[in-house]
Amino acid sequence: METKFLTSVVEKRKPIFDLDGDDFVEIIEDSLDYFSSKGQVQLHAYAIMPNHIHFLYSEPSDSELFRIPFIRFTAHEILRKNNERQQNKRIDFTVNKSDRTEQVWRRKSKLIYVRDERVFFAIRNYIRKNPSSIYWKDSINRMALNPRVPCVKCNWK
Repeated sequence: METKFLTSVVEKRKPIFDLDGDDFVEIIEDSLDYFSSKGQVQLHAYAIMPNHIHFLYSEPSDSELFRIPFIRFTAHEILRKNNERQQNKRIDFTVNKSDRTEQVWRRKSKLIYVRDERVFFAIRNYIRKNPSSIYWKDSINRMALNPRVPCVKCNWK
């Protein structure tokens, strides 16, 4: 297993996630549950901020079972759900790109390979304490401390 720390940022840093009954947050959490239940990824901690998300996870070495499928799926679902919203509640994901007209996530996600236990716990603590934004005052209760996400120790062989 290889442990990774992923940060994905919403295009143009738009604040699209809101904890109060937000269907976009539900898409993220349901997707995490799906990948975890399939055994493709061992999720250690995550945080959903208004305009970006952090994940600390492990997956089989030399695989991309999580990052790319997760980004593609959640982008598709967020755009679908957004189009179902009333016109005045839709978020504008329009981009001026030759290969697409809408985009949820920035193309380059930040991916860090976690090589030792010290770094693992430093990142996990960073995730737990990360959302200090007043905009999202109760996010600490919804992210890494979420009972659906076990914070476990990796095997550091």
